[in-house]
Amino acid sequence: MESSMNASLLKAAVVAACTLVAWPSHAIDLMDAYALAASHDPTIAGAHEALRAGREKAVQGRALLLPQVQLTASLTQMSDRSSSGDLPPPLADAVGSSGSGRVHEMALEMKQPIVDAKSHADKRQLEQQTALAELRHRDARQELIQRVAEAYFQVLLAAES
Repeated sequence: MESSMNASLLKAAVVAACTLVAWPSHAIDLMDAYALAASHDPTIAGAHEALRAGREKAVQGRALLLPQVQLTASLTQMSDRSSSGDLPPPLADAVGSSGSGRVHEMALEMKQPIVDAKSHADKRQLEQQTALAELRHRDARQELIQRVAEAYFQVLLAAES
């Protein structure tokens, strides 16, 4: 019984080994090489992040033309001890010798300039920075394509030699 179990395990191991050896190997083509490089290359990863930051510049430019809202609040506690001896008697009775109170203030202010040449100029400049980030990202992708293609064809040439 033990020998038939060992024989079964041996047959299973031989079948598994043959399957692994006979498994077709996958040759990588140029597109696969580019996809792998694009997902692991630190230069292109940096270019993606620079593009994301550059696109945010256009958003910031649009925000310059939006209304500006400001909220301010304050609370003041007052306490006063004074003598009313210098005042005439009718006023001395009206004004106590001590007083306290709180003052609450809150203000909400919204500004929307009708014409703001500086904000419009800043918006255009930020949009140009976004366009520049797009161009730099495209250049980084082109450089990656070139590097991958050169390496791929060098490997092919070396394999033929």
